[in-house]
Amino acid sequence: MRLLVHWNAEVYTDLDEVKKSMDHSDADPVAEFGSRHPAPQELPHKNSPMRTAPTKPRRSVRMPAHDHLAAHQVVHRWWFNYDEGHLDVLAGLLAEDCHTSSRTETGQHPHEEFIRSDARGPEAVLAWTREHRRHSPYPLRHNAANVHVTAERGDEIDLESYLFVTQIADRRPSTLSSGIVHFTLVRTDAGYLVRRKEVVLDSIESAPFHEVDFVADRQKNW
Repeated sequence: MRLLVHWNAEVYTDLDEVKKSMDHSDADPVAEFGSRHPAPQELPHKNSPMRTAPTKPRRSVRMPAHDHLAAHQVVHRWWFNYDEGHLDVLAGLLAEDCHTSSRTETGQHPHEEFIRSDARGPEAVLAWTREHRRHSPYPLRHNAANVHVTAERGDEIDLESYLFVTQIADRRPSTLSSGIVHFTLVRTDAGYLVRRKEVVLDSIESAPFHEVDFVADRQKNW
């Protein structure tokens, strides 16, 4: 016997089959309605434009630290090779945009013309250095003392030091000059090179600090 039910226009073979259809007792709940837990979505292929690389935290770019020992070496090499007349070594220590100068603190020394210089570029710097060394004594010893770093910025490093100069008189070392030197070095693939060198020699008579006009104002910061 076959039964025709106008529920959904389907034909059933017997009453039991109708009951199963009515109460869905033989239905697969997963197939009919889907799982209560949705299937995980498939990730896009690694080459898919939908797949993006994980973002990395940005790091600030920091310049490598300066090598203070290497910078000090340049100062000492400069004076040693100047005294010994190895001016070819000095040529290899100059940056293309170098600027060197020298003077006394007052500009009134009897030999100020011989002391004073203001040269820019390797050619001019070496021209003045050759003439100055040619007319300076030998043995001559420029001693850089209290060399220390005063500033660092990018590829530049500033150093200051005292300068104590001696010659030989009566077979003994004799003081010739003293002063303060400022160096600015620039870091390059060839090492540190001299970008700026400023020499200020002492010439005044020593006196109590507060009586020396051009330094007395420093007491305001004491």
